[in-house]
Amino acid sequence: MKRIDNESGVAYAFYMILVLLITGSIVWMTISYGFNLVMIPINDRISDGVMSQQTAGPITFGMSVLGAIPVFLLVGTLIWAVLAAVNKRNEGG
Repeated sequence: MKRIDNESGVAYAFYMILVLLITGSIVWMTISYGFNLVMIPINDRISDGVMSQQTAGPITFGMSVLGAIPVFLLVGTLIWAVLAAVNKRNEGG
């Protein structure tokens, strides 16, 4: 397998971080649309008195956990970048 030099490795890492952030942004926009599809009917049912707030609480909690996806993406990207740098150093490149 062909060895890549340091500049190519750094450029690849920055490129992959950029791709991960763009992909994460697209996923976030898609999930935001899904949040609205779920939460608007739930809020309507709460205001109509059909669903209690105790029932809607777990649904809201689940939605807030899904809302943390950008944080997971950034932490995962940081861990990947650190591991890639350590791997590159250990290879002697």
